[in-house]
Amino acid sequence: MVKNYAALVMKYAIKHGLIDKNPFDLVEMPIIKSKISLEDEDEEFGNFYSREQLIQFLHCLEKDNNLKRTTLFHLLAFTGMRKSEAFALQ
Repeated sequence: MVKNYAALVMKYAIKHGLIDKNPFDLVEMPIIKSKISLEDEDEEFGNFYSREQLIQFLHCLEKDNNLKRTTLFHLLAFTGMRKSEAFALQ
């Protein structure tokens, strides 16, 4: 995005005769690999539970009988909310 904006500035400079050619025409942007599946993404980041792991974790929380903790982790798991957003709730 930044490269595109800079290239537009250079194009404007060419149009008004300030420069002869656009240096951004020579810039090659790297190709970003797309994520093929959620499983590959989980393996790459490693800090997410699989569905089975999440179910097991939530069952362990229910056995602990701490309602606040259980509610917090259910909220995080089912909404995708960040922990800082959940802590801000009153």
